[in-house]
Amino acid sequence: MSRTTNSPNPIHVLLVDDHPLLRKGLQSLVGSSGEFHIIGEAADGEQACELAQGLQPDIILMDIEMPKMNGIDATRWIKTALPHIIVIGLSINQSAVVNTMKAAGASAYLTKDTAPEDFWHVTRSTLTQHTYNFPGLLAGCLVMVALLSMMNCTRLPPIDQKYYSSRVYALPYERVFNAVHARVAEYPMGMGEADQTDGIVKSRIGGTMPGSGATVGYQVTVVVSQVGKQTRVTPDWQMNVSSEPTKTHLVPVSIDERPRLYIEFFEELDKYFKN
Repeated sequence: MSRTTNSPNPIHVLLVDDHPLLRKGLQSLVGSSGEFHIIGEAADGEQACELAQGLQPDIILMDIEMPKMNGIDATRWIKTALPHIIVIGLSINQSAVVNTMKAAGASAYLTKDTAPEDFWHVTRSTLTQHTYNFPGLLAGCLVMVALLSMMNCTRLPPIDQKYYSSRVYALPYERVFNAVHARVAEYPMGMGEADQTDGIVKSRIGGTMPGSGATVGYQVTVVVSQVGKQTRVTPDWQMNVSSEPTKTHLVPVSIDERPRLYIEFFEELDKYFKN
């Protein structure tokens, strides 16, 4: 019998996904709870079956589309050979495979855009042998968590955060606005819009993260405002974490989460005023 969440021992989890970035995100999400302990990772169905037999996890988070053996076949094998193990299916496409995954023996099914709070609710609920299916926002959150954890960014001291989050230049408004416009236009995302009257310069949203199945890209909006005879520049970075290529879901990226975005923006902008 699987451990319940009331057990003093951690619940052992096996992660199965062929995308290292999403495994990293799952690792950060699952590892953030003291109730769960990741005991192994697999990149395909065959490896998942081997690890399930050797490690005997309580729960397997199982991707569907994988090389060698897909998640449906792996789940069917695991539930036949090791029926005590709980399998939770993970996929981008909900309707196409949910019934097949449940028929293979999965106790629950989550789209990769399930909200983290629903993720925890479903995972805990499966320990009492209930079946759930919640759509939401997981993939973007996983990608976000993975990216931020992989960056290994340390927080800047408060004085540096203030310096790089907003800058006042003793220069005319028009000159500063034109420099900001030129700086934003240099980004891979390209120029989205610029309004000198309102003091807004906005890039487009970046491209996709290869292999993630989710649109992941940055956007920067820069506010240029006149302060007496000086001009203030304040960039605002956001990341698109939508799991649907045709839609966007922007979340803020603060300076303490990704300081290099802000530092590099001002370092490059300053070069315009040295010429």
